[in-house]
Amino acid sequence: MLTSKDRLIVVACDGVWERVRPPGNEEMVKHVNAKLDIGKSLVDIIEGVFGNMISPNPRETGLGGDNMTCILVLVQNMVPQRRSCVMF
Repeated sequence: MLTSKDRLIVVACDGVWERVRPPGNEEMVKHVNAKLDIGKSLVDIIEGVFGNMISPNPRETGLGGDNMTCILVLVQNMVPQRRSCVMF
């Protein structure tokens, strides 16, 4: 469940998470938040992340040679107010 403290959701395939140091999810969120704080766009952030992860040789298998998919979703200020509802 999202709360008003949540800022973003990171959805990524295993090829991305295998390249992020443990605990990967926390490191990724810290990295993205730091880049957002200095005004980087989502495109620039993902390009930077992938630039450090993708193998220089696309024919290589293993870490950095796997498929890479990542979606960043900004959810800051998107959490609706709770409203009470009464049904009769």
